[in-house]
Amino acid sequence: MKATYIDYSETNSFSKTLIAYLNQDEALVPLSGIGQLSLVLKSKLMKKNLFLRVRF
Repeated sequence: MKATYIDYSETNSFSKTLIAYLNQDEALVPLSGIGQLSLVLKSKLMKKNLFLRVRF
């Protein structure tokens, strides 16, 4: 069976705010901290990489 996918926005079942959040709309950054997430992940990955280099 072939699966068919559509965007959340095409279903008309979700609010504009939720769709904007899922699309990581820049207008929501001050409210949601989306920009902070990438910085935190990058920092953690760099620390892990440094740990692996020192350990081995």
